[in-house]
Amino acid sequence: MQRKKHPFDKATLGDVFALSIGAGEHGYVRIYRGKSHGIFPVISTNLVVDMTQLGQHKPRWFFNCLVLSNNQVDVFKVGEIPFANQDAAWPPPRFLPPDIFRNFFRIQEFGMKRRATEAESAGLQKFQLSTLVHMQKFIQEHAGECSRLQGTIKPVKPAKAPVEDESGGNVFLEVVFQAHDFPFKGRDIPEDALADALEKAKLGEVTGGGSGRQTSAIDVEVTDFERGLKLIRRTLKKVGAPASTEIHRHRPKHEIYRLE
Repeated sequence: MQRKKHPFDKATLGDVFALSIGAGEHGYVRIYRGKSHGIFPVISTNLVVDMTQLGQHKPRWFFNCLVLSNNQVDVFKVGEIPFANQDAAWPPPRFLPPDIFRNFFRIQEFGMKRRATEAESAGLQKFQLSTLVHMQKFIQEHAGECSRLQGTIKPVKPAKAPVEDESGGNVFLEVVFQAHDFPFKGRDIPEDALADALEKAKLGEVTGGGSGRQTSAIDVEVTDFERGLKLIRRTLKKVGAPASTEIHRHRPKHEIYRLE
């Protein structure tokens, strides 16, 4: 399988990127730990490359961004704003609301989820997975809350990235459970089992998840697709996941894998 490398693939903590939002304007995001991206309340014409100027504004909104193969958003690395230490590189706590499997709130902080009360969740942003297109739309919709800056560099449309073997890059997978055939009280058992197995094998990590009326899902990023898929299947079978469980791969094309 092949995919095109994206600037976010090689991003390091503190890197700052400009996202084209149309009409010659750009929004800005900073790279945080846990695959998180903080959006600055700033919009500019041309590119702002003075990090002292941009650093006067702190990121206000946070998402966990997935870069899809059909991405149509131009992205430019404009600089770096280093974090004071590793703990400072974590995004602020965000909450996950109750779902059909968990009738309680949770808070995601320092890369971990913990049970919380509704009162503790009040005032926090909701934990959300996003795509670049969604972040672009979000900045457009919140333009009225952003400061306006005049950049000094006119953007040059990025050259097409070389096509590389995806086996050499990370692969995002989505483990999907059917609500009518879900034997667990919540996602904790399969989610924790996958997180532990991937960490021990050094094959990736669990990056998030969510639940709806019909399905519940766990998002996973693996460093080696074939080995990662085998480990996920083996781990899910071990904890008693039903045969209806599906493992979705969304790029370079949508494919569905069963446990068997």
